[in-house]
Amino acid sequence: APWREAALGRGYQSLIALPLIDDGRTFGALAVYAAEADAFSTDEVDVLTELAADLVFGLNVLRTRRERERVAAALDESQARLEEAARQVVTLTEHSPDPIARLDRAGRYLYVNLVFERLVGIPRSEFLGKRLGEATAKHMSSAVPPELLTLRRTVERVLHTGSPLETELSAALPAGARTFDLRLIPERDDGGQIASVLLIGRDITERRRVEERMRQLEEQSRHTQRLEAIGRLAGGVAHDFNNNLTAISG
Repeated sequence: APWREAALGRGYQSLIALPLIDDGRTFGALAVYAAEADAFSTDEVDVLTELAADLVFGLNVLRTRRERERVAAALDESQARLEEAARQVVTLTEHSPDPIARLDRAGRYLYVNLVFERLVGIPRSEFLGKRLGEATAKHMSSAVPPELLTLRRTVERVLHTGSPLETELSAALPAGARTFDLRLIPERDDGGQIASVLLIGRDITERRRVEERMRQLEEQSRHTQRLEAIGRLAGGVAHDFNNNLTAISG
């Protein structure tokens, strides 16, 4: 074999090859050459065998360290991506033109965005951890408003069915009465159970006002058309009556 010829050419007379075994699998060999024939005694073979085992252990330590470093780098990268995604979500929700809130299964507020806070006129710190109605109770001079009761029932329905729901809700707010297109989206945990409900409102007050104004104009137009038709009918009757009178008097 070429390796044997190369060893003899360098003056080697003995060789011992010790397998490098890890978990029952041979992945290499430790080769030790000597210039004398029959150079390796039993004691030396034992020492070299132990050396091979130590080498396997050392290689495993290095391999494990590299794997840990790789996993740690991957975790750091994943964590960085998650943090960036979280920042983007916060930026989107905080700067959204729509009021946004999250409620847990007990109906307690987990989050409200800046628009929600401004619309209701109550600091968001007074909402977090409180149930629907609790945060606004001390700011009310009367019983719980019907729109809040409607919202409670809607949230309970989403929690019960596990299906998203879209509804329209009108509410009396500090800035005046507003109408919202409200979307409720169930959020599930890793086990598939509903853990919270996301509420996103779209203020459609002006759209509803425009629609109502258009309806009124259409009604006025129909009323005007009816009056014009009656006028034309009355004019025709009067004309026929005058013609009849002329014929009689003539």
